[in-house]
Formats: sequence, C-alpha cells, structure tokens
Amino acid sequence: MSALGGHQRTTNTLSENELRVPALGKLVVFSNLVGYHHGFEITNLELTSIVEDLVGLLSFAEHRSLNFDVVLHNETLSNLWPDDEKIQYIVLVYQPSRSFLGLETALDMLPHKEVRVRIVEDDHILMDLTAGKKLSIFERNGKQHSFETARHSVKAYVHLLQKFLKDEGYPSTPSHQPIVWAEGADSYQLEQKEIEQYVLRAPVRIYRADLERALYKLLHIEIPKEQNLEGDSLVALKNFMMVLAKVNPLNRKGKMMLIAMHKWLEHKNHLTGEEFLLRVYTLELAPSLVFGGRHYVGCVPSKPFLREYPCSLWILFHYLTVEGANLSEPFQPGFVAKAIKGFIQHFFFECPSCAEEFLSIAKPLDVKSHDEEILWLWETHNEFNKRLEDDGTLDPEFPKIQFPSKASCRDCKDENEPALGKLVQFMNIFCGDCRRFVPVYKKLGVDLQKWNRVLRIYAVDCAQEVNVKPQNSKIGIKTVLDLLPYPDVAVRILDDTQLFSQFGLEPAAQKIALLDRSGKPKCVLLALFGFAKFFFGCSECAMHFQAMAKRRKIGQVKSHDEEILWLWAAHNEVNKRLAGDPTEDPKFPKKQFPQCKHCRACRCCLVFQKALKAPALGKLVQYLNIFCGHCRRFVPIYKKLAIDLQKWNRILRIFAVDCAQEDNVSVCRDFEIKSTPTLRYYHSNFVKSRHGLGTNLPIESSKKIVDLLVKHLAKNDYTGTKELKPIFAPVQKNETAKSIFGRFNSKLLYILLVFQPQNSQIGILTLLDLLPYPDVAVRILNDAQLFTQFGLKPSARNIALLDRTGKEHPLRPTEESSSAYVESVAKFLEQNKHTRIPKLPTTIAPKEVLPQGMDAIILKKVLASPPVVYQADLEQALHQLLHIEIPKAPLIKGEKFLALYRLIQLFNRFNPLNQDGRKLLFRLESHLKTIKKIKGAELANKVTEIEKSLGKVFKIFRYVGCIGSKPLMRGITCSFWTLFHHLTVMSAQNPKVFKPGFVIFALFGFAKYFFGCTECAKHFQQMAKRRNVESVRSHDEEILWLWAAHNEVNNRLAGDATEDPKFPKVQFPLRKHCPACHKKPNGWNTAEVLKYLKRIYSIKRVSFYGLPTLRRT
Repeated sequence: MSALGGHQRTTNTLSENELRVPALGKLVVFSNLVGYHHGFEITNLELTSIVEDLVGLLSFAEHRSLNFDVVLHNETLSNLWPDDEKIQYIVLVYQPSRSFLGLETALDMLPHKEVRVRIVEDDHILMDLTAGKKLSIFERNGKQHSFETARHSVKAYVHLLQKFLKDEGYPSTPSHQPIVWAEGADSYQLEQKEIEQYVLRAPVRIYRADLERALYKLLHIEIPKEQNLEGDSLVALKNFMMVLAKVNPLNRKGKMMLIAMHKWLEHKNHLTGEEFLLRVYTLELAPSLVFGGRHYVGCVPSKPFLREYPCSLWILFHYLTVEGANLSEPFQPGFVAKAIKGFIQHFFFECPSCAEEFLSIAKPLDVKSHDEEILWLWETHNEFNKRLEDDGTLDPEFPKIQFPSKASCRDCKDENEPALGKLVQFMNIFCGDCRRFVPVYKKLGVDLQKWNRVLRIYAVDCAQEVNVKPQNSKIGIKTVLDLLPYPDVAVRILDDTQLFSQFGLEPAAQKIALLDRSGKPKCVLLALFGFAKFFFGCSECAMHFQAMAKRRKIGQVKSHDEEILWLWAAHNEVNKRLAGDPTEDPKFPKKQFPQCKHCRACRCCLVFQKALKAPALGKLVQYLNIFCGHCRRFVPIYKKLAIDLQKWNRILRIFAVDCAQEDNVSVCRDFEIKSTPTLRYYHSNFVKSRHGLGTNLPIESSKKIVDLLVKHLAKNDYTGTKELKPIFAPVQKNETAKSIFGRFNSKLLYILLVFQPQNSQIGILTLLDLLPYPDVAVRILNDAQLFTQFGLKPSARNIALLDRTGKEHPLRPTEESSSAYVESVAKFLEQNKHTRIPKLPTTIAPKEVLPQGMDAIILKKVLASPPVVYQADLEQALHQLLHIEIPKAPLIKGEKFLALYRLIQLFNRFNPLNQDGRKLLFRLESHLKTIKKIKGAELANKVTEIEKSLGKVFKIFRYVGCIGSKPLMRGITCSFWTLFHHLTVMSAQNPKVFKPGFVIFALFGFAKYFFGCTECAKHFQQMAKRRNVESVRSHDEEILWLWAAHNEVNNRLAGDATEDPKFPKVQFPLRKHCPACHKKPNGWNTAEVLKYLKRIYSIKRVSFYGLPTLRRT
C-alpha cells in the first residue's frame, strides 16, 4: 500500500518477469509515464477502488490534450487559455485537499473537446478568479457562468456542465474506448520517419530529446527493475545519481528533481526498485513537465526496436564525461567513468550480453585527467562498434563505424603526412611560465591556421603520464654527474619505482630518496630540495624554490617541528609572490593560510590585534552590523572618509569589522562592541591587555572625525617606521636647516616650513596631506620669527620650501589654507618630475547588483507569489541568533541570562528545525538549566560542540521569502520578524505551553540585550512601553500586538534608504492578499487579520522551497 493524492492506492508495480506470466485474474494499468515494460496491478477490484486508482495513476501521466495542473498564483484568466482555438470554454473546479474531485471531473469531461478543465486548490486563487464559486465556466470573451449545487460530487458537477453545454449547442460526443490487444509493431509513425530523414541529411550533433529519453528510461524503467538495491548496486546507484545531480540537460524542475533524488539516496542503506520509482513519481508531481520529448531524434531508427535507448545511453555517457569536465568544481578524474561502469554493470537490463561486452572492452580505470576520461569512453565506444560491425540486429541506415568520421572531423585522423612541417610546444601545464605562454601560443596557432596546408601545430603537456617515456630518460645519469662535486653522497639509479619498497619506502610517493648509513630517510626538506632541483617540471618554480631555500637557510633546520613550520612559511611566501598572477585560480586565490575561518586560534582576533599592535601607525576602525539601518546609512560616509584619507596611508590604517559575520564574533566580543556603528581609534603599538578597548570617536560628521584624528595622529609615536618619520613637534629655537635635514634620511630633498598660529591646525593638516610625497618633509613653526634661523625674512611669510643647500624655492598658494599650501607644493614637485606615492586602488561598486543563479530564480518566484513562510528563513534566523547575535555578549548573567534562557526555552518548545536541530536546542536548554551565567565564547563553543555530535542542523545558508533584490537588503531583520510571528502563532496553537505574552517578552529581552542593531533595539523597546506590552492577556492579543508593532515599524521606515525597492515597507496584509482584512477606507478587520496570520504563520504552511529537502524530518 502506498499513499497517493490522499487516497490509499491499491496497486503493485509489476516486474518484467511478472508480465511474461499469463496474467489471469489480474487488472493491469499502463501509463505513458510508466514506460514500456512496467505496469501497475490493481489489487482491489471493487468498482469505486478501481476508479480511484485509475484517477491517481492518470494524474501522473503525460496527457498533452488535458492539463491536469493546478492553477498557480501567478496565473490569470487571460493566460489560462491554450493555443488550441477549438477550446471555447475554461472550467475552473475547486478541489479540496485529499480529494480527486477536480481530476475526476476533468476525466469525465474529456468527451467535450471544446472544454478545458483546470483545477483550483487555493482559497485565495478561487476568490481572485471566481469570487469564491467552486464550479465556474468561462467563455473566451471573459463571461463567467457559475453553478450552485447542494451536492459537491463529480456526478453533480458533470451533470451541470453537460446541461450548460447542451443548451449552448455542444452535445457530448460518444467516445468508445475498445480494448487493444498487444501485437507486434507492424507500422511506424510518420512523424518518426520524418525525423529519420532529417537526421540522415543533417551533420553530426547531439539532440536534447535523446538525452531526455535516456534519462527517462533509466530512471523509470532500468533502475527500478532491480528489486533490492543494496551493497555494490546501491553504491553504483549513488555514484551515478551524484553525477546526474551535477550534470544533466533537463529543465530547472528536472535539475531540482535529480538533486533531490541524490540527497534522498545519500542516507539510504537499502531500498527496493519500487521505492526508487515511487520517489521519482513523487518529485515529478509539479505543473511543468520534466521530460518534454516524446521521440528519439539523433537516435531515431529506420525500423522499429533498433538503436533508440542504447544509442541515447551512449550519447548521455559522452555528455556526462564532457560536461563533467567543464564544471566549475569538477569531479575527480575517473569518477564519471567509474559511475558509468557501475551503471552498466548493475542496471543495463535491456541487453545483459551488451553489458558484459562493455565491461570486457572497457580498459581498467587509470585516468589522470578529465581529457583522458573523455578519450577512455570514446575508445571503448569505438571498440564496441568494431565488435558489432557484422551483427544482424544493427540498423542498416546507421552502420557501426569508427567515429568521428573524416567527413565530420578532418583533423581527427592521424595520417602520415611527411610533406608537413610541425611546430610543437612542450610544457608542464601546472608551470606558471608555461601557462602565461599558453595564450601567446594559442593566438599564434589561430594566426597560422592559414598555413594549414604545410604546417601542423601541436602542444605536448609533459605533466600527463601518457606523454612521459621513462625508458628514454637520462635524468638519473644527469643527477650522478651533477652530484659529483659532493663526495659525501653517492647516487644509484632505479628504473622501476617498485624498487623503492626494498628500502622500506612507499613506491607510489617516491621519485627521489636520501638515506643515511643506517638506511633511514633524511630530512624531507632536503629531499624536496633535490626534487625541485633535478626533477620538477616547472623550471621557473624550481629556480624560485632553490633561491628561497638558500635564503631561508634550509640546511639549518634542527627539528621536525621546525621542518613543518619552515615549509609552511615557504608556502606562504610563494602564495604572496603569486597573489594576483594570471595563473591564480579566482576560486582559490593565493592567500596566507590557514584562513581565520579554518583556524580561529591561528588568526582572527589574534590577527586583528596584531594589526592594531603595528608600530608607527594609527588605526581607525568602524564596527558595524551590516543589517542595521543606522550602520548602513553611515557606510557611504565612512567610505568617502576612507577614500579622502588615503593620502594619510603612511601613518594611518582604516578598517571595517562587520559584527554580523560569524568570523568576527570573537573580535566584537573581545572589544566589547555594545552598539553599532562604533568608531574607534587605536594608537601605535596598541595592546588590548595594556591599553583597554581603544578611543571612541563620535560619528556625527566627517569633519569632527577628521579633527579628532588629527589630534590623535599628532600625538602618536612613530618610532620603528621604515619610511620617512613625520615630526609633529614644532621647530625649536636652536634648529637650523642642516640639523632638520639631519633628522631625516639622506634621500629627503626638501623641507617645507609652515607657520601655524595659535589654535590652528594648518601646519598639522599640511604635514598630513603631503605624506604621499616622500621627497618633502614638513616642519611646523609656532613663531613666525623663527624663519630668520633659516635666513628668511618673517614678514608676510607663512610657508617656505628649502632644498638641502638651504636655498628657497618660491611657492604661490592661492590662499592661506592647508589645501592651498599642499596644492602649490604638489605643483612644484610635479614640475620638477618628483612623483607622489601611487593612490591605493579603489573598486567602484556597480550601481546595481542583481541576484544570480538560484537566487534570481527564488527572487522571481517570491515576487510572483503571495506571502509564504519559508523554512530557509526560519533556519537563517535561528542560525544568526545562536552563532552570532547572542555569543557576541562578553558575559551573560542576571537579567541578561534570564532573557537568554527564555529564548532557548521558546525555540526548544516550538522548534522548526529538523530532528538534529531539535536535539541541539534540547541539549542547550538542559545545559543552561544547570548554570546561572555563561560567557559568550563559552556559549558559542557549547553550540558548536553539540552540533558536531549531530547531523547537519542547518541545511543551507540562503534566504528565500526574505531574499533581497539587492545585496545587503532585507535578510536578517526580515527573518527575525518571520520567526517571531511564527512563534506567536505556534504559542496560540499550543496555549498550555506558555502564558500569553511569553513570546513578546522573549523578543523584548532579545532586543534589549542581544540585538546587534542598536537603533532598532532602542526603537523596539520604546514602542513596547508605549504600546503597553504588559497589557496582553491572551494568545490572540499577542499575535495582534506583534502584527501592529511590525506595521508601525514599516510605517516609520517607509521610504528609508535601507528599504528594498522591490519589497517596500507597507501595511500588511495587503488588500489583494486578504480582502476581508481591510475595512473602508483605511481600517482593519482584526478578526480577519487574526485568521490570516494564524493561517500563513502556521507550521503546516511552512514551505521548503529553496532547500535540498522537501519536508520536515
């Protein structure tokens, strides 16, 4: 028994063997979706049961003349009409859940070819399209005819519809369906004959129809034939489905189906073929068809039963090897070939002898690259064709030949052409120098195509094993000769790597080994050095490594730990050198490893604190939560400030730390960031344990920030700088030009003297703004009379530029301001060909960044659908709370601990997560019961510790209903609102668990003590007091209180810079989503609002769209 569409289906899947037995007393149903060799036996032969089973099975089937799809949210009356002009009427039938009322009505109306029946399952769609009428018929001009009946049955509906059609002059046409007895297929469809003629004339190409037919048959027929899937057959199936999940030609729904099938199989240890087939059917139940083609095209035969499936299967296999190699994250070389062999071995039941032949032909899988994998299948296919050349079952119009033929690929044949010249590039594809030459060589090859009659161009990759001939190598002899100057070393040559085992070494991993007299291998680094010097295929890399080894004194390594760290430091040096190189993989950039997210103890807060500790530098840091409106409004101000202050880069570093990122939680916690945005200044050699948390700066205006920075930078200690040290102290009475130049290095060419009156910062600002010019240093004079010490007259003079000889160079500033001073000096320096330090590169963000890939698909669906609660958003909210928001608190005790415990209690009781997620929150609550305080770091570690002992709690990190149309829009805050609305409804549905108001008080505690958006938290607390949160007396009032509060927030933020233009801040629910909720002109029907909220935020209505699972576990 298996559930189907709400009914208990009394059918069994019949195997091919069972169908060969005379089926006496058996009633068998075949569907075009089921396939050629499978059927369903109806075991309950009562008439009503037979009808129910037929309706259920036909709902799976592919009927082009009848649309069984339910009407979608984005469909209107105008796009319900099919292209067929014979259809004069559209019937809309309301079908309750666990019912076949609409499907049976559609089937019984089939004799009326002028009518198309569509099914409505959603109350809102019914209200929008038919004003709530459960049975309506529409004419092409839009006129609606509705029917009322006391009995909502198929018989009553069909009678009403037939009576209407008869009155309109459309009597039903009799449709007798005689029993068809299976005979041999003597005739062949004209459509397939036309396809065959087209294929015979057309050039060789791949047709999607053939790929779809191959996938259809193997999923619906071949694989389900295996009664018990376990052991090797199940492993083979998992591998094959893993490949199909990543590489397939199907439409979006088909791709999602194969991904879901792969995920479903991952945790299976045993299943039957029927279970597999039923899972396929379950995932196919959707509006659009997965498999659109009905005919083979490239694999069409000239006679029935020839080619078809075997041909399409070969094409599918070739497609998998080629497209699998083109993936951004491809499988390991050989994995696709292994999956193909596994499928043939366990599931190719159509021709067992063919499977045996394939396995006997296929070479052992020892491929080292994806290209070898592609060629492995091509060679196997050609050998298979060769063995079947004279077979009597072959199609005469499509003979078995060695492909590709010369007609389809003239350059594929390797013919002996002595009259041709050959140009060959020998390379190692992993070598940077080689890879940088590749585009040059490719362009040369393209340019020289015109010489093709006399010249052939080749490339040989010496990193491929097929291109290596060790028997011709003289590398061992060369090594003997090169090491002759070293009398302490003797070299012996091995012509077989297996001989390494005689010395206790692993043959597969060895090409060189250095042994002492006791037979023990010596330093790994020295062996590596020898490999790089004598064997490594990348000459440039080998040269760099040898130079680095000498510089880093490889011979002085004294311990194994030093050896490990030496190689780590060397690797990071290489990464630094190659960062940004054209050979760098954009998906795997050359970074210093390990990264913070992989080893927080190695980096993260320690790295940040190391940056703060840097000598001779001030640091300006903005701490923010990117979802916080106040922070987002401050971001452009801070960005502009950072760009303006680039000129101070010699003595100031500018940072931004997003506390909403999990990697930064420890930083924000350790520096006690209690509100955001927070701006702090850190002086040179800052150490948190000695100097506290840094100096807070106000964020009211950029000018105030700059003024305070100037004061801090003027007091900073610049000892230890490798660059020109700025001197903010004023010139003393005993200083001269010579003594001032003496305080700087010998490369300094000019000194600018600036008079700074009392209570002015003109000298300091001029000094800071001229930092990009290393050829000039600024000294400040507090007294204009001091100009006389440099042989200058003080009258009407505020600045003077002197060279090393004491000579003055005239400047003509346009006004008495630091910017005018800097401009005049810069103009002089540029005229005399003195260059400034280049500006740091600034990446300009695009004006509009649109979602891509799956996010774009999700956004389109969400915009077209009415409000729905998505599981992905609930999971994102809980993940953010447990991993980021709450653990940011340094210490949680007292009222704060009580607020934490309330939240965890609430999440545990009404937990929307999977089984492992429920265990996580149960164990966390149990732990909190035993303590009275906890540090944020301890809480984070506890959550991580529990998660490691469980399966995957959070399936995917993606917003669905809370997705933004632009980066950084909606997301976190939207998911928090969604979660707490859901919790108020859950609490109302389970009124004995918590008292009314518990959810709101838990939310109030979260906002007060843990929410990262300070402005949001402040507004929420004020609103809670103003709206008298303590007055809530029932669960229904609690639901409505949060709804009214949410609408107040929406009203306050409508039109704000943080608002998503695609999801404006409106009063919800909208009239189109809940007409009954609105009173004219602008009032609310709270009773209807309550019903609406309870319906959409109910756990039963939560959608798993966008997740790799379709249901709650």
